Amino acid sequence: MKIVPSFLSAELARTDIANLSRTLYDLQRQSASGFRATDLKGFGEDNRQILSTRGEIQRLEARLANADRAETRLGVQGFALEQASESMKTFREQTLRALTQDDGRFLHIEVDTAFRMVQSALNQNFGGQFLFSGERSDETPIRARTMQELVDLPSDSEIFTSSPREAVLDIGDGEPTPVAEQAKVFARTSLIAMRELQRDLNQEGGTFSAPLTQDQRARLSRIVELIDKGFSDFVAAQGRNGALQSRLDADRDRLNNRIDFLSAEVGQAADADLAEVAMRMSAVQTQYQAAARVFAQISELSVLNFLR
Repeated sequence: MKIVPSFLSAELARTDIANLSRTLYDLQRQSASGFRATDLKGFGEDNRQILSTRGEIQRLEARLANADRAETRLGVQGFALEQASESMKTFREQTLRALTQDDGRFLHIEVDTAFRMVQSALNQNFGGQFLFSGERSDETPIRARTMQELVDLPSDSEIFTSSPREAVLDIGDGEPTPVAEQAKVFARTSLIAMRELQRDLNQEGGTFSAPLTQDQRARLSRIVELIDKGFSDFVAAQGRNGALQSRLDADRDRLNNRIDFLSAEVGQAADADLAEVAMRMSAVQTQYQAAARVFAQISELSVLNFLR
């Protein structure tokens, strides 16, 4: 029978205890953090894949943040277009009321109210940039500040600020996304209708009569046609804004799904299996306790006790 010196047995037991202690510490760390390793080097062959996938997730999250900003802007634009559209709808109703009731004495109030409402809606600012001025962020899209200033403008081209390009936002998909049409695209007819009515009112001394004259009725009928066209243009602009919102919503859903998928891939490579970790911890703790008992017993022995 080969006799192992007690000091050697004690050293072996001490080594076992040290190894088990390191294993138990690592398992406790995994249980607390949820990760298999504390840094990329600890993931071995999965290191490169994890690093690449995390980089892709960061790029997608940046695109998602841009899409979120665009969606917020489109929501503000949709509200502004709704305000302007409702103002034109009311303006149309009041102009028709003047015709049906044969009374135009209130039209100067209605045209001024419609102008102020449309101007306020379309001259809104978002994030330091006017919504409907294209790339021109330093000027309001509607230049006139009052109804009379609108009347005094020398030509239709002077009504709106003009920019060579539409406002765009790059959400990282390789092509900048237009986020707003310029006001001159969809509000031109409405502003011309207001201007023409105000000019007619000015010619009549500031208001139409009750009852309306035949000439006043004819002029009002032509202006109602312009108002109808202007209102339709606003409704169409609302539809295009809504379609762009739907497209961005779909893009955001795709980005979120891709981020979730890649995050799951990183999790499979980097996350600890907590159920397995718990089982191993239990087994290692049992081994550690057994090794500690053996070490304690060996430590109490002497060479004489062992030989005896």
